Amino acid sequence: METRPYELMTLNWEAIGAIGEVVGGAAVFISLLYLAVQIRSSRRSDQIVAAAEAASAVDEWIGQIVRDEDLYKLYRQGLSDYESLSREEKGRFSMLILQFLRSVEAIWFQLQLGAIEPGYWAGMKISMRQIVSSIGGFRSFNKYRATLSPEFAGVVQKILDEADATEDSLHDIDNEA
Repeated sequence: METRPYELMTLNWEAIGAIGEVVGGAAVFISLLYLAVQIRSSRRSDQIVAAAEAASAVDEWIGQIVRDEDLYKLYRQGLSDYESLSREEKGRFSMLILQFLRSVEAIWFQLQLGAIEPGYWAGMKISMRQIVSSIGGFRSFNKYRATLSPEFAGVVQKILDEADATEDSLHDIDNEA
């Protein structure tokens, strides 16, 4: 059987076409793999930025108390002797605690996304326990509980329950630094 020149040419073009499809498929696969890596990297970077911003909010909350002597006195009195505060002072103190809780809530959400290290969250839980287990902190939490996400309000309640189990709840913070 004799092969004609145009049949060889057809066969060569089919082989070239098949090679082109394989190369094209490999290029698409490599591009998709690269895109997936970039998206994952970008998502992680976004989480890190969000976590830093959430942590910064708590630092700012502390800073405002430290910089303002009257606010510091209100904060200390609200934690240690809430009942002695005037109605207006109780309102300001409760809003201060709400600001703290909202900042910690943002950190908790970042923890759920994996952007916050569990060790950092453990320290936040201790701070939250110290504040919210005081009489003023507890009353402020209950006053604004509905404004927090139900999941985070449950986390705060669990912290309070743990404090209650160790008989460390609803205390006045007298003589604490």
